[in-house]
Amino acid sequence: MYYIGLSLMRRNDLDGALKYFKKAEEGSLVLDKDEETGFFVNTILYIANIYEKQDNKKLAISYYNKCLKMKEYDNSHSKASSSLKRLKQQ
Repeated sequence: MYYIGLSLMRRNDLDGALKYFKKAEEGSLVLDKDEETGFFVNTILYIANIYEKQDNKKLAISYYNKCLKMKEYDNSHSKASSSLKRLKQQ
């Protein structure tokens, strides 16, 4: 699901990408319950990015905050923090 979402996001099919990332999130909640993987962290970050691009500020902020509560992976906290700062300045 993750890679399908990533491919669709790169093609700018945000609705399609969101659908698959949400499925990846559901799967990660089951599979990664002991430890958050990079896939799970990135999924949450990508969902936040999509909501931001769709001008759904409330859900974007919610998912960026969710990312900050997760394990740090590949600068995920820095990316989420800078996105939150940008959204709050709008």
